[in-house]
Amino acid sequence: MTRSLVLPLALALFAGCAFDAGETPPAVHDTYSRTGSWTPRGDYALGTALDFDLRGEGVLRLESTDPSVLSLTGTRGVALGEGDAELVLFADEEEVLRHPVHVGAVERIQLRRAVLLPTTREVASPVRVIEGGEASVILDYYGAMDRRLFGVGDLALAEDASPALRVDETIEKQDRIALAPTAPGAGSARIFGGPEGVFVGTLAFEAVPRDEVRDFTLEEQPVSGDDEGAIRLIVVLGRDAAGEPVEGIRDAELFLDGEPLGVGGAVAFTPSDARPPVPLEVVWGGRSRTLEVRADNGATVF
Repeated sequence: MTRSLVLPLALALFAGCAFDAGETPPAVHDTYSRTGSWTPRGDYALGTALDFDLRGEGVLRLESTDPSVLSLTGTRGVALGEGDAELVLFADEEEVLRHPVHVGAVERIQLRRAVLLPTTREVASPVRVIEGGEASVILDYYGAMDRRLFGVGDLALAEDASPALRVDETIEKQDRIALAPTAPGAGSARIFGGPEGVFVGTLAFEAVPRDEVRDFTLEEQPVSGDDEGAIRLIVVLGRDAAGEPVEGIRDAELFLDGEPLGVGGAVAFTPSDARPPVPLEVVWGGRSRTLEVRADNGATVF
């Protein structure tokens, strides 16, 4: 299998940064802040556990103006109750920064496709997955007035959840559910999260019989967090007789410039205009699809 630097690069995108608490000016970074950003998200889902990093000179201390909304113990917090508050940063007991905080209950979950790498592509519910395949989705949370909420974490499924579903802990700070149905049919699971096990929603799926997935397409997927386009991700997406998408193909054969890459459902590589175009061929279900790519240092199959 030809490997590339895609996986180390991707993990670096989502792992966050190390911070020097002695830097100035004063600032606060939370568990869900953008990588490299010194701005807390501020909008949190009810029940979320949070860790804060503090930056500034002197002895730093963080307070919440309403502990019933955001409870703090040192630099660890819990989004405890619905409402609004402020984070207040003190340096040597002098206030140096305030940041608004909102905590809301999750009213809606939006799903995004994940093939190890997280994408920006939304997935409709119920999620349609091929029988015998496996797909993962990322859960994005929304509250009242469709306000985007960050956090939750520590996911758990209800005891009566379909055995086809499990919590996917592949990447830290991303709430994911994996779907791996072994037989046709439908199912669902109630999802709970946070230290207190707050209910956040229900995930439903439909397992599509394998013989009803008649074709496939190769779909380029923008990688979430990759604003510079450092990674190109191509996903093998099944299609039923009506042309509707079916997730979860994981047994396609992939070839780059005639050389086998391996078996999977997606391929990622670092693009390079300096490289000549070569064919990327995907074979599945007796069908073949090919597109030309410019890949630097090979590719990685997922």
